[in-house]
Amino acid sequence: MLRHLLTLAGSLLLLLGGSGCTKSGDGGDDFVTTLAITDDHDQPITSAPSSSTVRIHVTVRNISGENRSLVHGDSAIYDVRVSAADGTVVFDPDAAAAVVTTLDFTPGQAHTSIFDWDQRSSDAANALVPAGAYRVRAYVRGEPGDPGLTSPVVDLVIMPAAGG
Repeated sequence: MLRHLLTLAGSLLLLLGGSGCTKSGDGGDDFVTTLAITDDHDQPITSAPSSSTVRIHVTVRNISGENRSLVHGDSAIYDVRVSAADGTVVFDPDAAAAVVTTLDFTPGQAHTSIFDWDQRSSDAANALVPAGAYRVRAYVRGEPGDPGLTSPVVDLVIMPAAGG
């Protein structure tokens, strides 16, 4: 079952060494978005055993020297997408979003959202995804007409089940 936690522990991803990207706006580069993948004990991973919990950490940090806000016209600001190596999206749930319409940031402040993925597809079958290579990306939506922020892709390998 997908669990969602919202926390302000932005420093966590710095410790985990997540990848980052910035969004340019009228005032320059105001935000950096990072993505890290951990196990259910918050240890960084690049591979996971089949059917284990994969924790996806998405952090947005205000890197400007001024107060900033991210605003979105509907309730879903965060989104996470997992794709197979061939590009087929296997996990893109509508439920993987914080129910927030505005995130306010002071200079240097970060907002972190953590998504626990049980390795099940988000389609009607809700089946475990097969072992193999996957690509994870996070999206932080902006206002209508604004493309928002996109994290870099992070690779993840799902290992075959023991004895399989």
